[in-house]
Amino acid sequence: MTSKRHNIETIAEVLIDRLNAMEKTAMRIEIAAAKELKVDTTDLDRKTKHLSVLTDDYIRKIEENKIRRLSLPKWLVIGFVCLCILFSGSVALNIYQKFEYDKVHEAAVVWYKKAHNENDN
Repeated sequence: MTSKRHNIETIAEVLIDRLNAMEKTAMRIEIAAAKELKVDTTDLDRKTKHLSVLTDDYIRKIEENKIRRLSLPKWLVIGFVCLCILFSGSVALNIYQKFEYDKVHEAAVVWYKKAHNENDN
């Protein structure tokens, strides 16, 4: 128990020094709190504008891609038009041949009736 004991005066001096240090720290905190902080947001604004431009560009590309996917390829449209032309030409030719066949058939029927009417008389 013979540990080293401190004198009351030394303890008081140490406490006073610590108190002075705390007061200095408190003063620095008050001075720092009184100053208005000015944050430079120009870099943040620039990055926000850049992000906005990138987002707009991305949305525009998505819209263009959607329109491009909805439209048919040119070769498919040209092929469909050619098939329609061939089909309508085939139908027109069929109608013309039917008309010619009916005309020839009608002439044959008239000739046949005349031939039988003359034979009957």
